[in-house]
Amino acid sequence: MRSKRPVLGFVPLDDRPVSWEQAVALGRSSGYDILLPPAEVFDRPDALAAWLERSFAKATGWVASLDRLAYGGLVASRELREPLSTCLRRLAALSRAKKKKPAIPLYAFQAIRRKSVTVSSSADLAAWRKNHKHVDPLPAHRERNHRVNMEAARLSRRGVIDVLSLLQEDSTPAGPHKAEQAALRRVLAKPLSTGRAALTAGTDEGAMVLLSRLMAALEGRRLAVRLRFWPASGAKRISPYEDRPLASTAKGQAKALGAALGAGLGRGGFSLWIWCPCRPGGDLCFKPARTSGQAEARRFAAALAKALDAGATIAVADTAYANGADPVLLSELSRAKVLPRLAGFAAWNTAGNAIGTALALAALARPRPGLLVVRLLDDWGFQAVVRPGLRQWVRERLKADEWRLRPAEQRKAQRELDRRLGGWSRAVLRPLFKDAPISGFSLPWNRLFEVSIPCPS
Repeated sequence: MRSKRPVLGFVPLDDRPVSWEQAVALGRSSGYDILLPPAEVFDRPDALAAWLERSFAKATGWVASLDRLAYGGLVASRELREPLSTCLRRLAALSRAKKKKPAIPLYAFQAIRRKSVTVSSSADLAAWRKNHKHVDPLPAHRERNHRVNMEAARLSRRGVIDVLSLLQEDSTPAGPHKAEQAALRRVLAKPLSTGRAALTAGTDEGAMVLLSRLMAALEGRRLAVRLRFWPASGAKRISPYEDRPLASTAKGQAKALGAALGAGLGRGGFSLWIWCPCRPGGDLCFKPARTSGQAEARRFAAALAKALDAGATIAVADTAYANGADPVLLSELSRAKVLPRLAGFAAWNTAGNAIGTALALAALARPRPGLLVVRLLDDWGFQAVVRPGLRQWVRERLKADEWRLRPAEQRKAQRELDRRLGGWSRAVLRPLFKDAPISGFSLPWNRLFEVSIPCPS
């Protein structure tokens, strides 16, 4: 008789591919069944809280987005529809569930509010670029969200939440979030604290990091990581949309993963090489990548190949740009034939998102080439190569707003996306990964910011 697969309960942040599909694939490909909220409760936070409490005993362990539970998701957390009392009442379901089954581990993640609003049209983006440096438009939101963050920290201290990741969403080195972080650290530093909480830059990678950490804990694996910044001076760089040096972000993500830092890597150890050239990077969603830096990228690829030849387990986080991979680096890694040998890769959105995702993939008990392919298709193929031309095609051919596509426009853009990304995958990834998908790509939301990619087995 076949043994029953262990079950992980999972409350995703939202229904974007990276929040839902890819996190679920990470767990299922590692031998777990994933218990997800039914569709009829996912968009109703009160019903979701009740479902989690009822279902808590059905899983071996849980990873939950507190933003989904308290507000209804990340976008909803930036609005002021829900009063504080309602948000706190929903979080109380965690205490009741843990009281009944205290041995079931509960890992949770939550965003510390960013300063910006949600961009749902080109007009929103233009207004935000004009005003965001001068005005905090939503002080009431900050106060409510901070108090919900503080409640999460208290739940961590009391042991209701076994592992807590507090993740600073898009930010700058100065702003109201700095005082909020200091207050949260004071709560987490009190003597009664369990000490199993991390506060770092990121948000969307939180589910994958905690799922990898939970699986390692359930399997009795101890994780350790050695960080290598290339060049070393890049560790001091503050990446776009972050408030701290890159080294601090990386160390915080390693702490969220539960990985020890430094030498003495044992069986569960690996290295994370962080590509962080000391030049202005920018955001590939708005400006094309530079074509310079080939010599340094070639040296990085050669050193990486040498380390892999020596038997090292290595993941790569590419933080040269926000929202996409450095095409110069990826071309060199492809030429050196090291991509299929990596334990993980990521280069999407912010440095925290990329570092956390690469760590989560490398922390798995064995490599998952399908998950690696998804990241290469998304971060390199879509974000760095295909999306710039697709944006121009949507503007010129469809005369449409790339941030608010109408249904017919979205269908046409999706067909064009499938054609372009499929052709790129066939030409670039198929020679390296025989199972790399060449069709089935889609736009999950009515904009060109993210893509849904079939996950190879």
